[in-house]
Amino acid sequence: MISDYLNKLVYSKGGRVLAHVVFWWLSLAFLMVFFARISSDYGFSLRFACLMLPVAMGTTYFINYSLVPKYLLTRNYGKFILYFVYTLIVSMYFQMWVIALTYISIAEYNYEKLGPVAGDFIFQPVGLYSIVLLGVALKLLRLWMKAERERAELKSASLEAALKLKEAELQLLKGQIHPHFLFNTLNNLYGLALEKSDVLPDSILRLSELLDFLLYRSNKSLVPLADEIKLIRDYIALEELRFEERLRLELDIQANGNDCSIAPFLLFPFVENAFKHGFMQDDQQLFLSISIQTKGERLYLTVTNSFSKAEKEAGQLGGVGLSNVRKRLELLYPGRHKLTIENDERHFIVNLELDLKPKDDAGSDS
Repeated sequence: MISDYLNKLVYSKGGRVLAHVVFWWLSLAFLMVFFARISSDYGFSLRFACLMLPVAMGTTYFINYSLVPKYLLTRNYGKFILYFVYTLIVSMYFQMWVIALTYISIAEYNYEKLGPVAGDFIFQPVGLYSIVLLGVALKLLRLWMKAERERAELKSASLEAALKLKEAELQLLKGQIHPHFLFNTLNNLYGLALEKSDVLPDSILRLSELLDFLLYRSNKSLVPLADEIKLIRDYIALEELRFEERLRLELDIQANGNDCSIAPFLLFPFVENAFKHGFMQDDQQLFLSISIQTKGERLYLTVTNSFSKAEKEAGQLGGVGLSNVRKRLELLYPGRHKLTIENDERHFIVNLELDLKPKDDAGSDS
C-alpha cells in the first residue's frame, strides 16, 4: 500500500514538481558548500551559487527535455553527443557572464572582493557539471523505470488477453465436443428404436449416466482419472448393446484413477472416434483394442480399431472429435503430451502419452 502511494506520488504532476524543487534546493546547498571550500566565505559562496544555479538548471533541462527525447531515445547517438558537447560549450560561455556579473554586482568592480572561487576556471565546472550530470542521470533513470513499468503492464495485459482467448477457445472446443457426442449417441438410440431392440431401455439408462457426467462434472477444469475411465466404460457398454457379437473388444485398463486428475472429455473422443468412423456401414467383424495405463504421473493411451474401406477411401478416419482433442491438448498440456495417429491396411491406431502432473509441478521439474 505504501509502495502504491509512492508510485502515484512520483508519477503525478505535483509529485514531479516537488521532486524538482527539492532537487534544486539540495543542488544550491551543495554548490554553496562546494564553493566555500576555497574561500571559507559562505555568504559569498551562497550568492555565487545562486548566480550559477540558473546555468545548471538551463543546461540540465535543455539536455533532458530536448536532446534526450530527440536524439538519445531515438538512438541517434552521433547527433546526441555532438549537441551535448555544444550545449556544454554554450553553458561555459554563460559561466563567464556569471563571473562578470559577480565582478560587477557582488565585488563592486573590486577584484580583491571577487573571491578565489570566481577565478578558478577548473574548480567551477566540477561543481556545476556534477549537478548537471546528476540531473541527467536521474532523468534517464526515471525514463527507464517508466519504460519497465509500461513493459510490465503490457506483458500483464498480453498475458491476461492470452488467457481469456485460451479460455474462450477451450469453451468453444468443449461446446463442439458435447453436441458431437450427443448427436452420435442419439443416432444410435434412434437406430435401436427403429429395430424395436430389447436393449433400448438399457441403452437409455447408460445414456443418462453419460449425461450426468456431461452436465454436472465436465465443467470442472480437472476431474479424477477414474471418472474419465468410467465415462469410457459406460460409453463402450452402450455401444456393445448396439453391436452385440459383431464387436470384438480388448480392454486393458491398469491405471491409478483415484490418484491422478485429467481434463474432462480428453480421452473420450479417441474411443468415440473409433466407433463413429471405424465401424460405419460394415457388416464384417469389428475389432477395438483400448489400453489405458499409468506409470507414476504419466498416462499412456492406445486405441486400435478396424475400419471400413469406405471410410478410408473417403478420407474420414479422423473426424471432428480428433481435431478438437488435438487442439485441447495443445492448449491444456503444451509440451506435456505426445500424440501419434497412424493407420495401416486394416487398423487405425492412436497413441497418446500424457504428463498428468499439475502445471506448477511440471514447470519446476523442467
